[in-house]
Amino acid sequence: MGIDATPPVVRRGILLDVARALGKKVLPNAFPIGRRELETAAKKERVSLKSGDVVLVRTGWAQYWKDPVKFVANEKGLRESSWMGRNG
Repeated sequence: MGIDATPPVVRRGILLDVARALGKKVLPNAFPIGRRELETAAKKERVSLKSGDVVLVRTGWAQYWKDPVKFVANEKGLRESSWMGRNG
């Protein structure tokens, strides 16, 4: 099921630039983003997250979108603990 099959989502959107918050243009390959990294980015952006917010996370890897071998090989993303409400 692709995003094209998802109904519209109308929520407050927050962009967390995790790469910039950690002083990088691009996060390292397979860098696990956890609660600490999200909180660091939110603090630097001076935003607070609220229940129901939609959060977009910038890793810097979009620059490799046209290089599918490099883009797909990177295991970027959130650690389970970051979205399960546990410390991590």
